[in-house]
Amino acid sequence: MSTSIVDEYQRQLRILDALRNESQAVRSRFDAARQQYAQQIGQSRNLGYMGDYVDQLNQRHREFSGHLDELLQTLVLGENMIAEQEDRLQRLILDAMDTD
Repeated sequence: MSTSIVDEYQRQLRILDALRNESQAVRSRFDAARQQYAQQIGQSRNLGYMGDYVDQLNQRHREFSGHLDELLQTLVLGENMIAEQEDRLQRLILDAMDTD
């Protein structure tokens, strides 16, 4: 009986691991988007676009970056919750194995 419980806990651990990996990938993509946006603004400046236009782009980048920071913090909180759940599952696995 406890073998099937342990298997279920391990299945849940694999799901949580996949979820954490996806969250980390999303964070990487968000950071890359922020950097790419900043590079495009820099290229606009180097190509001689009018200062007002570049200033507006910089302002939008700051706003975009602030929104990304909020999203990234939410993802990190989610990853922390995943880690806590993994710890709980590990303890449940040990308890289930001890009852055999």
